[in-house]
Amino acid sequence: MKIIWQFAGMKRCSVCKEYKNLNDFGNACSEKMGKFCQCKQCRKEANGNRYREAQKTKGASRRRIGRDPEKLKEKCRRYRKIHREACRRYSRVNKEKIREKDQRNISDLKDYYIRSALVSMGIPREIINNDLIEMKRDQLTTRRVYLRANSFLKEASS
Repeated sequence: MKIIWQFAGMKRCSVCKEYKNLNDFGNACSEKMGKFCQCKQCRKEANGNRYREAQKTKGASRRRIGRDPEKLKEKCRRYRKIHREACRRYSRVNKEKIREKDQRNISDLKDYYIRSALVSMGIPREIINNDLIEMKRDQLTTRRVYLRANSFLKEASS
């Protein structure tokens, strides 16, 4: 019976158990007939489900760390403590690169980023103007410079 269907250009899908045209099956050079045993639709569903499941677990771990910034900071602290010499060596070798990156990060405080920071603080969008944005930019810049200097002092003292 199987041979008759193959000569007629048909094949049975191993998942949905339907006989379908050979064009409904993807090419597979390792298979006997040169076609996959699952039709394209069933393979698409299976691959989509596998991809979605992988993304759920991947996204869940990212969301967990994103929700808890203290957890992320602690993870970074542990890494720096374990790899102290490598971190110091990188800092010494790449001083200029680090300084440029810090300057770029400070200058990259875009208006929409600052506006969203102000809104997250509870300030209504209607009262946010350019003066308020500039004040917040100055505050964030000062804070970033302070935190960076403080981290260098801690690394130097330990």
